[in-house]
Amino acid sequence: MIYFTSDTHFFGSMHAKRKLLFNEYADMHKTIFDNWNSVVNNNDDIYIIGDFSNEKGYIKTTELLKNLNGNKYLIKGSNDKFLENKKFDYSLFNFVKDYHVLNFENKKIILFHYPILEWEGYHQNSILIHGHWHQDKKYNTRAFNVASDIHNFTPVSIKQILNNIN
Repeated sequence: MIYFTSDTHFFGSMHAKRKLLFNEYADMHKTIFDNWNSVVNNNDDIYIIGDFSNEKGYIKTTELLKNLNGNKYLIKGSNDKFLENKKFDYSLFNFVKDYHVLNFENKKIILFHYPILEWEGYHQNSILIHGHWHQDKKYNTRAFNVASDIHNFTPVSIKQILNNIN
């Protein structure tokens, strides 16, 4: 199975909405971790559409990645500070990119952290999967926001996304 998530913001500050849901940062961290591992198996692919970890170091992020299920792919976001550390082991991800085109069942799916108005294949019915917005703003019927806040801090399957868009 293929899954998507974004804006987990591990090791960062809590946004106002998250402060209403969690008493402490550790509670939020545990919820995201547990929800991830409850749906994603080790053989699944998971695309992280940016803002995975705000850690300026790399040690906590490295340990976290080793304990989260799935083959991980990272689309860079605006707060992935751990990538700036030269000691971070990029091999924990299958790839790290700014943008990616995923072909699934004859459908072109664009992966980009930010919501944008038009994307590659836009006029040929391609789909955009993005994050960045921490609320469920619908601005285009072929764009799907996978920010963890709006999906109960749980990765979303490709089937859920396609069912929602179609």
